[in-house]
Amino acid sequence: MSKRLGHAVRRNRLKRLLREAYRSIEGRVREGVDLVVIPRWRANFASFVEIKDALQGLVKKAGLWRE
Repeated sequence: MSKRLGHAVRRNRLKRLLREAYRSIEGRVREGVDLVVIPRWRANFASFVEIKDALQGLVKKAGLWRE
């Protein structure tokens, strides 16, 4: 993650939130796919639910969601 997202504490918190958001939807993502997530500055101010919903929406938009 880029230093443009803030100091190490802020970047690490965001990484933890992204990892946990992915873990919560991992079973619904098509297998054999690698995801690369590049967060924007405003992600620092988002809640876990907002991050999870955004990640889920992006996976669906990319056509990687299993029903």
